Amino acid sequence: MSDRKVFVFIGPQGSGKGTQAALIASRHRYSVVAMSHLLKAEVEKQTPLGAAIDRIMRQGGLVPDESTVQLVRQFFESCPEDARIVFDGFPRTLQQAQALDTFAPVTRVVHITLPHEVSVRRITGRLICPRGHNYNRYYVRPREEGICDVDGLRLVIRTDDRPEIVAERLKVYEAMVTHVLDYYSTQGKLVTVNGDASIEVVRQAIEDRIIGDL
Repeated sequence: MSDRKVFVFIGPQGSGKGTQAALIASRHRYSVVAMSHLLKAEVEKQTPLGAAIDRIMRQGGLVPDESTVQLVRQFFESCPEDARIVFDGFPRTLQQAQALDTFAPVTRVVHITLPHEVSVRRITGRLICPRGHNYNRYYVRPREEGICDVDGLRLVIRTDDRPEIVAERLKVYEAMVTHVLDYYSTQGKLVTVNGDASIEVVRQAIEDRIIGDL
């Protein structure tokens, strides 16, 4: 029987779920499994599945269930039986949640909420340095407009952070996530935390709710 412990972090883009997943994982010796990383790795392998995923993401779409479930299945096939895992960005649909239960029982699900308008502002304001230093036009501005403080490179806006693409992505997310939240709520595994606060305040709120399960 598997001794794996699996936590799931759910939230709209801009909610900070990735940041919070990493913080909790680091503080409690878990490994973060980000769906975005699994997708990127498959694209870089240049497999037929990776090519299909790449086309969808370039158009701002969501990768279909069968593809994401396949990637998670591959992950668990090489995962130790005593692994301690925090999923970031999976599951996003009811079908994905049901599939995850066949790989490993979920211990707890953390739902980080954020008002729609705040999510849009956080995402569309992102400025990306080619070397990984991130800024935001509304929250963390560079000293010189459009230029990275660290290495002087020009900052760019990701093509999928355009307002019209963001709005469509959030609309699709909101339509699907309700079923996932209901699924885990029925199981008594769901906790909800307000993400419209500082990183530390949100982190503490999460730990207060799940510390007994870690």
